[in-house]
Amino acid sequence: MKKILLLAFPILFLLIAVSSVLAQNANSNIPEKNGDYPDPAHPKIRVRVFVHEPARGRKPSPNPTPTLSPVQCSDNPSSEVDGTTGWILPSTVSYYTNESSVPSSVGTSLTGEAQNAFERWTEQITSGAPAMDYVSATSVNKSAYDKKNIITFGRTQGTALAVTYIRYDTSSQPYRVVDVDTIMNLKFAWTSGCFSNTYDVSDILTHELGHWYGLDDEYTSNYSENTMYGYGATGERKKVTPEEGDRTAINSIYY
Repeated sequence: MKKILLLAFPILFLLIAVSSVLAQNANSNIPEKNGDYPDPAHPKIRVRVFVHEPARGRKPSPNPTPTLSPVQCSDNPSSEVDGTTGWILPSTVSYYTNESSVPSSVGTSLTGEAQNAFERWTEQITSGAPAMDYVSATSVNKSAYDKKNIITFGRTQGTALAVTYIRYDTSSQPYRVVDVDTIMNLKFAWTSGCFSNTYDVSDILTHELGHWYGLDDEYTSNYSENTMYGYGATGERKKVTPEEGDRTAINSIYY
C-alpha cells in the first residue's frame, strides 16, 4: 500500500504540472490584438480581445510630472448608438481588483474606481441590470481563464492603453460571459484627474467596463463623444459619463 502511495504522489504532481503548462500555453495562443478567437483548451468558449489604443498614435510615456493644474475637459452629448457584441452578463458578476498594481501617481483606490465605473453603467440600465459584486483584492495581473473577473494594472504589448479579454460561452443563446479580465497598461502615465500629459483612470476604466456589459468599440469620428469611442487621450474625462447613444445601446442588451 505504501509503495502505491509513493508512486501515486509523483504522478499526481506531474499531472498538476502538465495541466498548469497546458493552461498557460492555451492562454498564450490568444493574440493581444483586437479580434475574436477560439479558446484552444475549451471548444465552446471564445475570447474577444479589445485593445484600447491612444489617440493620434501616442507612444507610452510612464512616470511624467503631471501638469500643476488640471486642464478643462470637454464632454459633449452624442446620440450615436454603439454597436453590441452578442453576449450578456449573468445576473450577478463577482470581480477582483489588484490594488498592489496601481501606480503611485493615481492616488485613488482601484476598487473604488471600479465600483464607481460599474455604477455609471448600471444606472443607465432601466431593467435587468446585472449586480456587480466586489469580492476581494488579488495579486493576479495577467489574463487567464480561471473564472475570476480581474481588474488590474500590468504590462501589455505594444501601445495599448488597456486590454480587456471577454471569454463567452457559445453554447448558450444569447452568449453568456464566463470570464473577464481588464489590464491597464503600466507603460503609460496614469492619474486620477484631467491633466494634459496623463491618462485618467476613471475615463479609460469606464470605457473598458462597457465591454463587460456587451458594448463594442466605435472608431469613426461621429462617435468621438461616446464612452465607447475606441481611442483614448490625455486630458480627457468625457468617457466617464455615458452619452445617450451609449445608454440606448446598453438598454438594447438588458431589458
